[in-house]
Amino acid sequence: QAWLQGDEASIGPGQMKLRRAKELEQLGYVRVRGSDSERIEALLDEEASVEYVAGMVRYLSDELQTISGFSDLSTGQQQRLILIGYNVGLEGDKGLLANILKYGFQGAIDIFGYDEETLDEYLRWSNQN
Repeated sequence: QAWLQGDEASIGPGQMKLRRAKELEQLGYVRVRGSDSERIEALLDEEASVEYVAGMVRYLSDELQTISGFSDLSTGQQQRLILIGYNVGLEGDKGLLANILKYGFQGAIDIFGYDEETLDEYLRWSNQN
């Protein structure tokens, strides 16, 4: 799939696009791989892909921290917004940032309607790591 769809393929346990994996490497959130083949292999590997998932969560957290008022939200609201950002992306007219600017933090949470099960799964995962 990664070879057929190129940079737009969402692969591996973290369902990450190859393009995003490259960006995270360039930004210093994850270890740099030498080639697309190595990157694809890492994204498909259960253990290695965790580095990319964690890097993406850190990136989202850092980006959201730059928005006035984000740090004043409850931990649960912050975590929900990070999860939403992971799934829908930050950029673009349908991305998380556009929705936060248009509807506010709680409005964005409400629009995307994230269920508590997703947050519970994230919390279980983060408490293990």
